[in-house]
Amino acid sequence: MTQTLPDPSRDRKIVERLINFLAGGARTTRKISAEEHQQTMPLDTAKLTPAESSNLMEPTFFPDGASLLLRIGGNKIVVGALKNDVLLGRFSKESPEVDNVQRINLAYYSGYRTGISRVHALIRRTANNTVNLIDMDSVNGTFVNEERLEPFKAHPLKDGDLIRLAYLNIKVYFLVP
Repeated sequence: MTQTLPDPSRDRKIVERLINFLAGGARTTRKISAEEHQQTMPLDTAKLTPAESSNLMEPTFFPDGASLLLRIGGNKIVVGALKNDVLLGRFSKESPEVDNVQRINLAYYSGYRTGISRVHALIRRTANNTVNLIDMDSVNGTFVNEERLEPFKAHPLKDGDLIRLAYLNIKVYFLVP
């Protein structure tokens, strides 16, 4: 079996598109088949711990000091206070860094198998203390509560929303310090 190495020029093009988008100004994933989708892991419905559930916020307000918790199956990712944009996608060691953008590498959560694009979606905190999710023109789509998002259009997130990136389910929680 021949192993293919990542193409650094492709990663550079992806980062250039991202920087162009962030400055105000396309696709890098394969389409997933129905058979592959059936092989993906279902969303883990495990409950939050009592400490986490007591810290849940009002649905759309995300005040200073609050943290964003993403739950992927049995895994919890605490993003923090969202001082920078958060990019969701599949990244390799060769993927260039982008200033002021935190990356969450969904390759560790079966990202390729579930159809996650290299640059799939962006989470952005707004000046009025809300959190938006933006699809970055992903091949297999970004959904909030099963509603497909238009590419490059901000969609407000609420505490408890279910995000689906291609076929990967992520539950969103807003936590108070």
